[in-house]
Amino acid sequence: MGRTLHYKIKKTNNSKFTKKEMLSILEVSDYYNSGQFKDIWTCENFYAHPLDYFPNWRRWGGTVDSWEDVNIEYSKLKNKGLDEIEIIRTLHKNKIVAYHDKDIEYQVRGFVKVQGNEFNASLVIMALADISMKLKNVEIEVSDEGEFLICPLKIRNGKAMPLIEDLIDDIKYWSMKMLLSEGFKGNILNKLILGAKDFCHEFMMDLQIENGYGDMTKYINNNLSRLKLIEQIILKHPKFKSQPESWERNEDIVAPYIRNILNLKPEHWFIIGDFCRKVNAKDFKDYKMSVGTLMGGFRGEYWNLDPESDDEKLSYEMLAKMTKALEGVEKFGGDVKILGADES
Repeated sequence: MGRTLHYKIKKTNNSKFTKKEMLSILEVSDYYNSGQFKDIWTCENFYAHPLDYFPNWRRWGGTVDSWEDVNIEYSKLKNKGLDEIEIIRTLHKNKIVAYHDKDIEYQVRGFVKVQGNEFNASLVIMALADISMKLKNVEIEVSDEGEFLICPLKIRNGKAMPLIEDLIDDIKYWSMKMLLSEGFKGNILNKLILGAKDFCHEFMMDLQIENGYGDMTKYINNNLSRLKLIEQIILKHPKFKSQPESWERNEDIVAPYIRNILNLKPEHWFIIGDFCRKVNAKDFKDYKMSVGTLMGGFRGEYWNLDPESDDEKLSYEMLAKMTKALEGVEKFGGDVKILGADES
């Protein structure tokens, strides 16, 4: 169950988050864990906590032995009328909790496992978009190990910019690995006087010139297809400037159009939905995993969605509840649409 969306929220001026900004992030997190969204997370739920903490165990110099100890102290402070941020800061000051990151007040980092549930993937992006609109001076980076996002994104004030460099670096990295792989017939090292077989395996691993995945052609082609989609999105952008046919390769005269796009002001960035794949309830019926497996995971187990027994009736009831909650939501704009269960 490894499919994860990763995100990082930072101030554009690299300053600390104010208490008001932290509370705004918590407000969005609470919203996506209540009401119509309360029970539609099937693996992990999205919850961005600006002061992500854990018990400061006595064996590490702290003052508690369990989460129960933390919760008792938390309740005492809450009964005094302190808000969430004041409570956590007080607990930290009293060595009852410790922070996960030393620079925690400067950025909020997290991840959400969604397995194959693209509805939950869409909720993560919706939540991050809401945070970016509530906090005008933040920039959010988000990446998806799965297929919902075409590429990693930067998000500001509800608009997105593709992190093209990340995708290109990934293609170059795996292209090199594949060409040096023993499992690939086009292995460059095998065509040289000294081939891969002449090196010690551990030595090749230390040099990072060995790829245990073998032929990565399909993966690389998939990423090239994503780049093609990005190109098509860029060409449609109203601020896109095509180059004259006779332009010279002199950056002082004409900058490449990719740079023109990447230098756009945030208010001219792209609609987030341009880089999201459509989520359709009917796609789940022929998904490569069974519905039970799809809905498996921490929250799925709460719903008794056992991949072994694959209770499809309960699984589809869960899907129906999810699509009903998302019906008519148009956070992303453009042609992105989340279809309701009645259209599945």
